[in-house]
Amino acid sequence: MDIKLGLVVAAMLGSFGCAASGAGRGQPGVAGVDSDGIPTAWAPGGFTGAAACHATSRANVLARRVFVPGGVEASEQDGSFSVRFATAAARCVAVEWPSPFEGPRPASCPSPGAHTTARADAADETMLAWESHDAEGPHITLGVVTYDAPHAFFGVGIEGKRHVVERTFYAPGATLGHGEMAPELAPIGQDRFLLAWVEGNAESHQLRAQSVVGWGDPLGPSMVLSPEDASVIGRPSIVVAPTGYGLVTYLASIDGEFDVLATPIACAMN
Repeated sequence: MDIKLGLVVAAMLGSFGCAASGAGRGQPGVAGVDSDGIPTAWAPGGFTGAAACHATSRANVLARRVFVPGGVEASEQDGSFSVRFATAAARCVAVEWPSPFEGPRPASCPSPGAHTTARADAADETMLAWESHDAEGPHITLGVVTYDAPHAFFGVGIEGKRHVVERTFYAPGATLGHGEMAPELAPIGQDRFLLAWVEGNAESHQLRAQSVVGWGDPLGPSMVLSPEDASVIGRPSIVVAPTGYGLVTYLASIDGEFDVLATPIACAMN
């Protein structure tokens, strides 16, 4: 299973200090590094430690018969979650979570769902995830970007050298074996991110998620977030509060209709 991620690290050790390379990062999946500590070879397979995130309950249906092209988008404020989507009449509304007694309220429409690259920022780190179509089926490939610390040249600051390392990400656990698509990311603490993606064939698509650490190595086993009778459509949306509680929302086809679903999660924030 291949997922394409990019990790941008801009940590600087002082104004004109040592290189901010990968030498100080956890590297459980790295099989070789160069003199600057930048990975040159990877050791695929398996995972490190326990998963940082897990589902706290099964998926909940937030709305039925929605307008699929409108997509879905989750956000968080002060520990409360809001999920925006378009109804069958293409009118955009928001549902609060958890608020079972409150109906949908008018809201702005989600951002267009056609973006090809997911991005998540945590402190001085940025991770990217995007689809690749250079093989028989869609897959996601890993790439890590690091920057050396800047240096002075005749009193003028010079930007540090940029390094790009690509890898193949193998998610632990059984897969449907028909390619991966529509990745999404959320930061879950220092040097850790939660990656979600859709995989499947023409008959059905399931939503999976994986905690990743360091250079994108799997942290614990992956998990399936969508119900067995649901076929996921489009790109999911992930939001995790500073408390570690979060929500993964997505559109899915169930019994011939298009619904908005949400799976609550909890993450151990480091």
